[in-house]
Amino acid sequence: MENLLLQMLFDLSQGLMTPIVIGMSLVSIWLIFLLGQMIRTAADRMFRGGPWRAYVDRVRRNEASTMEWKEYATYQLHRWIANRTATTADLPILTKEAEVKAHTQLGRLQILVRIGPMLGLVGTLIPLGPALQGLSNGNLQDMGSHMHIAFTMTVFGILIGALAYALYILQRNWFENDLAELDLLHALSRFSTLTQIESAGGNGDESQSTSMAS
Repeated sequence: MENLLLQMLFDLSQGLMTPIVIGMSLVSIWLIFLLGQMIRTAADRMFRGGPWRAYVDRVRRNEASTMEWKEYATYQLHRWIANRTATTADLPILTKEAEVKAHTQLGRLQILVRIGPMLGLVGTLIPLGPALQGLSNGNLQDMGSHMHIAFTMTVFGILIGALAYALYILQRNWFENDLAELDLLHALSRFSTLTQIESAGGNGDESQSTSMAS
């Protein structure tokens, strides 16, 4: 009875090889698609991000107004927020929504980081059974073919996980930098508004004092 159950489990595990290979192929296609998107985004940030970076530097030096930021919004996250806000006062709320959007996009890469090595590991272990059987029967050719499949799945699984993790780190850094710049603009806008209010209040007090002296 025990041998029968073990044989059934063995046959079932061998039947999983085809779905694993299909899953690995789909994951590879998905990763290639995401890689193409990342390359396009990187090129967009490199060649079209100059005006935005220059604008942020001018704002830091108090040489430009924070109210003009929508005119220079170039990056994907900035454009998404710019289409949904009218003033810099709305930035904190929309920044939170943008964080959720960023985490959703990063979640896709996190899935690949996890699932790639997992598929590779399962795809490695499944052919080892027939390979060991071939070794015990003295069939080295059969063992070699199964070991070839096992090593191939291992390499692809690790490669998918490593590449997906690299893309995850790169995109996370972009999102964090973009959100930090928007937080900076909002902080500088509030500081400028408070300064204007204090200046107006000071001018009002001076005018009142002058009137009383007269």
